[in-house]
Amino acid sequence: MTTPLSCKTRVAFSPIVWVSQFLVIAFASTAYSTPIDLLSAQYTTIVSLDSFVSGTSFCRTQVSLVPISDALYYSDGRVIANANAGVMGMSAHTSAFPAPPDFIHGAYAFTESDLWFSPVTSQTTTIGIQFSAGPHITFTYGYVSLLDVTSGIKLWNYGWDLGNPGAQHDWTPVPWVLTGDSGTAVLMLDTTLNASDTYQLSMSTSSGAASDSETESIQLFGLEPVPEPSTFALLGLGSITAAMVRLYGRAHKPRHCAKIISGVNAGWRPILHLS
Repeated sequence: MTTPLSCKTRVAFSPIVWVSQFLVIAFASTAYSTPIDLLSAQYTTIVSLDSFVSGTSFCRTQVSLVPISDALYYSDGRVIANANAGVMGMSAHTSAFPAPPDFIHGAYAFTESDLWFSPVTSQTTTIGIQFSAGPHITFTYGYVSLLDVTSGIKLWNYGWDLGNPGAQHDWTPVPWVLTGDSGTAVLMLDTTLNASDTYQLSMSTSSGAASDSETESIQLFGLEPVPEPSTFALLGLGSITAAMVRLYGRAHKPRHCAKIISGVNAGWRPILHLS
């Protein structure tokens, strides 16, 4: 018998809390941040759950102009997919442990942020990046890069794809420091920014679990967005939208995902089984 799905969706600003970031957060509290004009942004989350035995798969994708979070889980709490996309950080968490022997779960979470900005003044600044992955880093993936859109030059590009060691990528490998099967890494990158140029900061990470759990996060320090008036208006609209979603959810809380699928089928699509 298939366990019914319970769903939770929220649109909100997503603080990323991850214990292993403590050292970098302590550094960032005293470091100077370079002010930037945030020109535009796009945030993406994908969460999915999968039953390898019954063939049931559900996937939800969200794309937003403001930071977002999304979560999908089975009602027994043993299978979770959670994705958070923020301005200067993100995280993806999955947990999937077998329920009855005839119903094996899989979970997947993906998050991506793209920010376009210009520095307020031309200067060389130190940008710090904290990576965390565990408790099983073996099959994790992610990257962070900075592109000077005006000149077409990629200033730096770091990533990892430990589940596909033979895959070809154009990034510099993240210098992981491993403790067992968990890892952390810290980069301090001296970066020259020109006030007349536009830059694209891209971050992404994903997590997949089957009979285990995974949590990955990326946190960046050294850049401080200075919202324009239009940005303040957009943030206010996002807050109002989040409040409306929460109120609607309280009044129309679904009992299981079948109800949601029939109501907003266009927002869901089947996916391939996780391996």
